Amino acid sequence: MSAEISIRAAVVEDAAEVLEIERNCAEAPHWSEAVWAQILSQYTQDAPLYRTPFGGSRRMCLVAEQEDEIAGFVVISVLSGSGVGDGVAEMESLAVREDARKRGVGRSLCLQAMLWAQTMGVGSMQLEVRSASVAAMALYRSLGFLEQGRRSGYYTDPKDDAVMMELALTQKDA
Repeated sequence: MSAEISIRAAVVEDAAEVLEIERNCAEAPHWSEAVWAQILSQYTQDAPLYRTPFGGSRRMCLVAEQEDEIAGFVVISVLSGSGVGDGVAEMESLAVREDARKRGVGRSLCLQAMLWAQTMGVGSMQLEVRSASVAAMALYRSLGFLEQGRRSGYYTDPKDDAVMMELALTQKDA
């Protein structure tokens, strides 16, 4: 049986573990330490996970903890929208420690990212994933994401296509 997974907002003190996971995941975007410092400096240990759209950050990093260790993270941001249900969020990065994969960590992070985006008033979430990332694409499809298109040769080292995916977070009235 897998250990319990808890999700919380990432804080500056998580930087070393988050960077280690990012650096060891070839598929993850590799951002500078300055970018990570900006993302992680928004929250403190006692900050609420969800903030209101009217004063909250429009970018969030969530971490998954298992057995008192960070097992993975997700970064999401609000790209557009000002009214309830009309905005778009992007899942910018999702990475899980290799020894924690296939244990529900990625799914838990995605579900919490979707909840956070909904609290920010967005109606859909987008992401892009390497076409060779079969497991990641299967996870996203199982959550309801649909392929919207491809960017041929978007990724380098190794060269790969980007698959654009999107999920409606709110039901549209007919």
